[in-house]
Amino acid sequence: MELFEHNYILMRRLLGDLRHLSDEQSLRNNNGPDILVECTERAPYTFTLKFTHQLFAMANTQKLPVISVRIYMDARSAEVWEHGVNTHCLKDEAVSCLKRRWRRNRFLLRWLTYLLQQGYQLEKINSAPAQLTSVNEAK
Repeated sequence: MELFEHNYILMRRLLGDLRHLSDEQSLRNNNGPDILVECTERAPYTFTLKFTHQLFAMANTQKLPVISVRIYMDARSAEVWEHGVNTHCLKDEAVSCLKRRWRRNRFLLRWLTYLLQQGYQLEKINSAPAQLTSVNEAK
């Protein structure tokens, strides 16, 4: 749990008040590629953010790679989220699932720390915060 809580703290340092994030914002610094942050799912106590590196090459824009993070506001934790992978794990594979989950979230910890050290700052693209989706609408 400590790893997920630490990831949440780093997300707060990087993005500010998570309850007021808009649908799209960008993380920018002077030396690296921009990172598009999109809120893909929103519920009263959880939401999912998608981070996409923006690499500009001449007139074309490439988006590489994508990482999704599930934020749990009530538990104040954050974890790498892969739909289907996180939702179930066979009993026979429980140990290997736990190891993969641990590796993904250690990566998130190191990546968020790197972004903070590099001076990435949030710049909103859409200033209006997204509306909460009811649990029935999310399905």
